[in-house]
Amino acid sequence: MDVDPRTVRRYLKNGIDKLSTLELISNLLKVDVVKDLLKK
Repeated sequence: MDVDPRTVRRYLKNGIDKLSTLELISNLLKVDVVKDLLKK
């Protein structure tokens, strides 16, 4: 993802506030976030 490790720590601590960031991470991990959210 090419981000600073401090940014990743902030994501883990505070969550992700941008949908575009969440989409980028889910694409990199090959995870369908919407499908997984609908399961719960």
